[in-house]
Amino acid sequence: MRKLRSKVLEADLFLMLPGILVIVFIQIVPTLYGVYLSLINYKVTKPNAPVKFVGLKNYLKVLTEGQFTNAVKNTLILGVVCVAAELLIGYAFALLLNVQIEKAKFAPGSQLFRGLLFMPYMLMGVVTGTIWKQMYDPTFGLFSYVMSFLGLKNVSWLADPNLALWSVCLIDIWYCSPFMMLIIASGMRSIDTSLYESAELDGIKWWQKIFHIQIPLLRPILSVAISIRMMDVLRIFDLIKVSTGGGPGNKTESLSFFVYNIAFEECNTSVGAAGAVLVMIVIMGFSLLITKLFNTASAE
Repeated sequence: MRKLRSKVLEADLFLMLPGILVIVFIQIVPTLYGVYLSLINYKVTKPNAPVKFVGLKNYLKVLTEGQFTNAVKNTLILGVVCVAAELLIGYAFALLLNVQIEKAKFAPGSQLFRGLLFMPYMLMGVVTGTIWKQMYDPTFGLFSYVMSFLGLKNVSWLADPNLALWSVCLIDIWYCSPFMMLIIASGMRSIDTSLYESAELDGIKWWQKIFHIQIPLLRPILSVAISIRMMDVLRIFDLIKVSTGGGPGNKTESLSFFVYNIAFEECNTSVGAAGAVLVMIVIMGFSLLITKLFNTASAE
């Protein structure tokens, strides 16, 4: 019996080996190398210069950099506004598409409609940013045409310091709301329909079902969805790179874009690596915080 268990264990480990190797060489090794770079004084423009251990000096450089506070502020605004809006929009569309709430089967063509709703998220971020940049164009863009048609003053959406960050928020909301919709709709399908039927017998209204049945049961799903989206927003780069380039000035510069500028524009590799490690720590902290908040709410 022990020999059989040993053979089964060896077979399981053999089957898991390719996945383990992928994780080690694609995630763990680069992460450890990034931490190593953040502790030395390496610059890609000076590959032959002597390498010295500098400890936390690079981290202090990042934290005391003038643009760091601005990047943190922009990233937090993007995170709070985008994730909150995507959660509300995704929940609303999930309600419309869920058969358990509607108490009826999907009408003909509804699957196609659902696919169309999810289509924005299937695009690459670079493609989405390019499309919206053209739409925001103050001369030939769609928004310019609509403003002119309504007799309103034209606006430079991506060039106006007061509007640029909110314009990026709108892009991300359009891009990622379908992800929230899909996750929440999947969670709704797992709820036992007998709960809704019992609530109807008790005279519970539809909005009471949402707040007293759905949301409490969907808390684990919502926790996962919000954590994933918050992690994505905290490392947002492609949409900003393509649409605004961090401008005007640094009004739309996120943490990831800030690190990119240090590492690749200024060619300060070790300081950039320190910034990347800090971003990773921030993302992990937010994920743990969101999970703890939802677990506490579920326990209560």
